[in-house]
Amino acid sequence: MEKQQPKFDLERDVQAGETKLKCPVCGYSFTALTGVDAKPLISDIDHQSYCRLSFLCEKGHVFEYFLNFRRGETLVELQY
Repeated sequence: MEKQQPKFDLERDVQAGETKLKCPVCGYSFTALTGVDAKPLISDIDHQSYCRLSFLCEKGHVFEYFLNFRRGETLVELQY
């Protein structure tokens, strides 16, 4: 998987009041969460925590969003 510029491709259904996450590769809105991984803050020296959300689109594309929490900032990274 390569690091990519974060691209939150969302589909808004106003009637249903829902917002769906779309695949960043093909734009398909049928995606499934396949994993969650998190690393909490470990010590005063290591000021970094992260949360990884892994997805699979129904067309077979795998992608992950990383939320990196570092010294008061939240950085978003996309890999696919």
